[in-house]
Amino acid sequence: MTEIVVVFTVGFDTKFQFKTILEQGQKASKFVAIINSDKNEKTISAIDTLKKFLLEYLEKPFEILEVDFSRPEEAFQTLVKYFSNLRENKVLVDISGGMRIIGIITLISAIVSIEPRRLEILIWTEDLKERLNLSFLSYVTLKISLSNFALQVLRAIIESEAINLTDLSKKLEKPKPSVYRAIKELLSNGLIEERREGRKHIYQVNPKGKVIAQLSQ
Repeated sequence: MTEIVVVFTVGFDTKFQFKTILEQGQKASKFVAIINSDKNEKTISAIDTLKKFLLEYLEKPFEILEVDFSRPEEAFQTLVKYFSNLRENKVLVDISGGMRIIGIITLISAIVSIEPRRLEILIWTEDLKERLNLSFLSYVTLKISLSNFALQVLRAIIESEAINLTDLSKKLEKPKPSVYRAIKELLSNGLIEERREGRKHIYQVNPKGKVIAQLSQ
């Protein structure tokens, strides 16, 4: 079973991290806090609070990764190396806490190091009422070469939200065999999902497909 590692950036308080811990506490195998190496008393206090809760109450491993973000390029290299060692895990990255530079470099480092299917990116709104999923950003580094017709089919599926082969063929005014070959190309690249409804196969775009369609404009 793939282990889940939760990584969060930490600044002066712990409200975002506790929200994520409460959501992921039972599923995660380990928690990792990324902080600036030039830490102050508030950051130290926040880390101590998180450490005590995770170790004493949830009994979960807790790792602290100190990074010098005053040297952005070195910080990026350090985090890329760290995230690369987590490639076999499912990694959830919460960039809600800490300075903007910490969140930005952590975000980009995770995206370039971990396969999109193994990476989840989230950020909490300031009032903690909503968790925004930014995982679609992980697909921007993918290089996928699609035929022009497959790209046309992808966009037609996006417009339709969910559609079967017959309706898709009519919409594009193309023969079914040609459309089906394009569908297989999209499926093999993981850009659409397929489900069965009675005797019909229904096709629907996924977040990866939406990003690739947008990048291909």
